[in-house]
Amino acid sequence: MSADRELVLTRLIAAPPAKVYRAWTDPELLRQWFAPLPYTTPVAELDVRPGGGALVVMRGPDGKDMPNRGVYLEVVPNERLVFTDAYTEAWQPSEKPFMTVVLTFEDEGGKTRYTARVRHWTVADREAHEKMGFHQGWGICADQLTSLVTRSDSHPLARKDTGMSPSPAPFVWYELMTTDAAAAEKFYKDVVGWKAQDMSQGDMKYTSLLAADTPVAGLMTLPKDACAAGAKPGWTGYVGVDDVDATAGRVSKAGGKIHMPPTDIPNVGRFAMVADPQGTAFSLFKPSGDMPRPAADPNRPGMVGWHELYAVDGEKAFAFYADLFGWTKAEAMDMGAMGVYQLFAAGGAPIGGMMTKPPDVPVSFWNYYFQVDGIGAAMERLKAGGGSVINGPMEVPGGNWIVQGLDPQGAMFSLVSTQA
Repeated sequence: MSADRELVLTRLIAAPPAKVYRAWTDPELLRQWFAPLPYTTPVAELDVRPGGGALVVMRGPDGKDMPNRGVYLEVVPNERLVFTDAYTEAWQPSEKPFMTVVLTFEDEGGKTRYTARVRHWTVADREAHEKMGFHQGWGICADQLTSLVTRSDSHPLARKDTGMSPSPAPFVWYELMTTDAAAAEKFYKDVVGWKAQDMSQGDMKYTSLLAADTPVAGLMTLPKDACAAGAKPGWTGYVGVDDVDATAGRVSKAGGKIHMPPTDIPNVGRFAMVADPQGTAFSLFKPSGDMPRPAADPNRPGMVGWHELYAVDGEKAFAFYADLFGWTKAEAMDMGAMGVYQLFAAGGAPIGGMMTKPPDVPVSFWNYYFQVDGIGAAMERLKAGGGSVINGPMEVPGGNWIVQGLDPQGAMFSLVSTQA
């Protein structure tokens, strides 16, 4: 094969060849890493045998689908895969063959020397592929593949046959604990546009906050004993897991704390309040019924559009959450003296970012961004309702506008919008 028609990418991955090979041949796993974020892979149909067809669909941030069809030419389990787009299924010639891919998975002391050789029909095809961003795009995918196959085998969602999670754990609920629930309800209804629904059970008063008809968050009064112990108003996020008890145990084993042990809420689910090893609070949740799914359109007003962690050590924090929930790295943004802002994903487009907090920020914390119809008008409603602005408005990379503030009871929150 002439070298002027070939592009090559190689990685040494700290996982055995069988695991890396499985991530290429199991459709459920392939969908998690195949497309460079923010692209996703909604469809992966694989008939892994010589002559078997494959259909993999990549979807762009604009919703446009890009189907890729091909046929496997050679299959050597755990060692080698060869496929081409010269044919579609049943050996039907394609209209425009572009490349043949040769993947090898070589054992190097329990690790995998992963090599992808992409061979093109013409030099012009190779040059076009390189200009399209082969090295960057395939490199991002290789990083995503590495993140998937190097997760801990003790992941609470791990599949027994692969040691890998079928899907990363997403945020599924948000909750405000405050000193004046009635005042907070009015404030957020005015600022964010939420509707309120009483979900109280017995003596426990609880209000659900809805974007149109979609429940997004909850609101309740801080117990008196919590206030006496020094608790302050604040927002917390709930991450959906398959086993609250096992996940809470892993938090504790990793150096985190259990603030409230796994507890049942009748007819709702089971939850635990925990903190990561750096002291940042969050919660775990498993519903009685089906797991809530993240919003299909997180940019809709009233939804939670971004999750931001200010950590004592951003890199160590990411490692903790990646192992616990299967989150993966997306783009890393260099912010100069403020350090690196690491975007992260939970099986699709990025859902948030992590960074090492500035020295003048006293503690680590999660910050949640609520979508609004326009940042300027929402900021005026925030101030009119008795809240205060602590940062912004400002435009951030990607074209969104944000403002960070405090509600009248002192809980921090943020707003985000595509409109200034």
